[in-house]
Amino acid sequence: MNPQPLLGNASTTSRAFACLNQTERAVLWNIEAERMSIDEVAAILCLSSKEVVISLTHARVRFRSWWLQVQHRNPRRASECTQILPLLVRYNRRALPQSQTRAVTAHTQSCLGCGILVEEAGHLGSHLRFALKPLATSASNTTSIH
Repeated sequence: MNPQPLLGNASTTSRAFACLNQTERAVLWNIEAERMSIDEVAAILCLSSKEVVISLTHARVRFRSWWLQVQHRNPRRASECTQILPLLVRYNRRALPQSQTRAVTAHTQSCLGCGILVEEAGHLGSHLRFALKPLATSASNTTSIH
């Protein structure tokens, strides 16, 4: 399966990436885009391996959250969608209370746009390097981020 069509455009990705703090960007970029190991990233950023793992976990969650928030700003979204979108990251992580899970499931089954976003957010986690790939061509991200 080619994940690229599901992951939005470079503008959405770059806005979400820019919302991360400097350490989160460096950790996420070097691990996902540069394919460095935890220990390699720890060495270049002068962090412990544990700090890199924690930063990576936070960066992935925050990147998905910001990515969905960028989608949320679409003025063409229905009001019901704007209430559901903030819940999608926790929904994908199966971290919502049961009542909210039922509400999100019902909405995404009846709303094609939100259903696609749930699918895209899910793919974002497992195909993050593909989502970050367009950033490699921008002038500010042509080398490893240190």
